[in-house]
Amino acid sequence: MAHTKGRSSRCAFQPRPKKKAPAARPPRPAKAPLPAAQLAHHQLLLRVFASTFAAELSSHNLHNAIQDVKKALFERDFAAAFTNADSLPSYAARWSPTRAACYSGLLAELEWEELMDGRPCAEKAKKDDDDEESDNGSGDSENGNGDLDPPNPTTTSANPTHQQIEIVALGGGAAELAALGSMLALNPGLTAQLTILDSGPWAAVLDRLQAGLITPPALSKYASASAHAANHALLDSPTRLAVRFEQVDVLGLAGTARTHSAAGSNDADSEETDVSPAALRKAIYGSSTAPGRKVLITLLFTLNELYASSRGKTTMLLLSLTELLPAGSLLLILDSPGSYSEAAVGKEMRRYPMKLLVEHTLLREERGAGNDKKWEMVESEDSAWFRLPDGLEYPIPLENMRYQKHLYRLVAPASNSLKE
Repeated sequence: MAHTKGRSSRCAFQPRPKKKAPAARPPRPAKAPLPAAQLAHHQLLLRVFASTFAAELSSHNLHNAIQDVKKALFERDFAAAFTNADSLPSYAARWSPTRAACYSGLLAELEWEELMDGRPCAEKAKKDDDDEESDNGSGDSENGNGDLDPPNPTTTSANPTHQQIEIVALGGGAAELAALGSMLALNPGLTAQLTILDSGPWAAVLDRLQAGLITPPALSKYASASAHAANHALLDSPTRLAVRFEQVDVLGLAGTARTHSAAGSNDADSEETDVSPAALRKAIYGSSTAPGRKVLITLLFTLNELYASSRGKTTMLLLSLTELLPAGSLLLILDSPGSYSEAAVGKEMRRYPMKLLVEHTLLREERGAGNDKKWEMVESEDSAWFRLPDGLEYPIPLENMRYQKHLYRLVAPASNSLKE
């Protein structure tokens, strides 16, 4: 019997041991289905977009328009993505519905009355404790069904009058407008003044969408009589939401003084900027002499774009907001999570996470002589998911979205401690 030279026949034909299969990850707990009323609200919001942008959604050129925007966003060519008036309706029809649904839920979570007054919210603290106890520790936070539970009522039967909130969307567009309309629909005691500031030509798109919010969406000619009877506008009155849009470069609103280098680096983009310009006051309040009013400032998928354009000017814009706004104002930042939201700083072009740059600017102790206000962190999530609920209808497929979220409140020194 022949043998293999140098090794036994047993070794020559010894089978390799099988690798042990990795343990299966436990499945995520199933999300409870949304109540019918919340699902209907989501569907109505999508119908507003479908009706408002019906021409774009049925156009044979929609695919090409979407691909052009995708290419520009991938290359971080934000000017190409958002300065073409012809492509903005297609962008709004494709990406804004999911973002509007997400933003609406986040706005609905804000305790408007108490947070805008800068007072601690006992109910929110209790809710946060309950949420922490029920956390299953499965990674990214997740709003799997896109819940839109309304916040605590801001009016009572003894005081049925509307209370007005004021929001300024820096780099905003269609998603912010629709989100606020959606949130107001869930809160009949609120009205809102929305100011949108962006360099893109959004005026025509916003006019169409604002009309769509107060008009019952168009129905198919085959819709039933009951569907026609149940059809209604998202907002019950045009007076609930006042909108002002100004096409302006927000980075040009912060005048001239010395910027500060992030994380102690030498920033080639440092420059002189005035931290309390009249132009910024006029853009936010509509008048350069208007008294400061507490507002919610939003930077929703905008701050990374601003940092990419100019880290120094973006820093000074944040400092200018600190000087201009009164205590009690809020700043809500949402952006892509992870490495996409990084900015190059200094001559060596070292990359820093957006969150680090923001906190270096807003939360550092030194802020200059005479400054009596400071930002404090209210809430922060490095990664969260928004998932559209199952069963919704829209002319084209929509995607879920992942984001990071940071909420800050401007406070005076006497209130400068966040109780946890």
